[in-house]
Amino acid sequence: MTTPETMSAVVLAGGRSSRMGSDKALLKWGEKNFLETILRALSMFPDVMISAADKESYRWAHARVVADIYRDTGPVGGIYSSLVASERDYLFVTACDTPLLSASLIGEICRAAEGCHCCVARDENGLVHSLCGAYHKSMIPIFKDQIEKGRYKIALAYDKVTIKYLDLSPRQSAELRNFNTEGEYKKLIGSSGPA
Repeated sequence: MTTPETMSAVVLAGGRSSRMGSDKALLKWGEKNFLETILRALSMFPDVMISAADKESYRWAHARVVADIYRDTGPVGGIYSSLVASERDYLFVTACDTPLLSASLIGEICRAAEGCHCCVARDENGLVHSLCGAYHKSMIPIFKDQIEKGRYKIALAYDKVTIKYLDLSPRQSAELRNFNTEGEYKKLIGSSGPA
């Protein structure tokens, strides 16, 4: 059975954060930052990684830092590199700018991944969240082929594999809110805070 306790996990923190103007992983969220908050939510996994452009970026964090094998390839490059480095067959993937993600939703996605190549969240509007899902190591050659052909959209792999979509409730969908601009971040801080 696929559960967090039998899987690896990775936080994708390699983005340029160009619209925010600063590293989103380091944005304050209560007493912690976004990255620390997400790492806490992933604490049930025996193998937790941070995907980054280089290994020095997040040495301070209590997790293994995995450098991109293929640089400047976006999230698909981070997932590929993390699958290669993973100590387990399945890898749970999330982004560094989703501090509302709960351990409950993470567990639901992991359990739903049993028997398929990947399982990704799909919100109530039908939007697929490729950066909130579980991926099997069997996808390594598929992602490698895509990257080498310059095809960096993660979803291009979905028609080649057995995929499951976990349909979310509106409450669960709200957990996947991400924050790309300073205005969105200030609105988040003004309207709510860490639980």
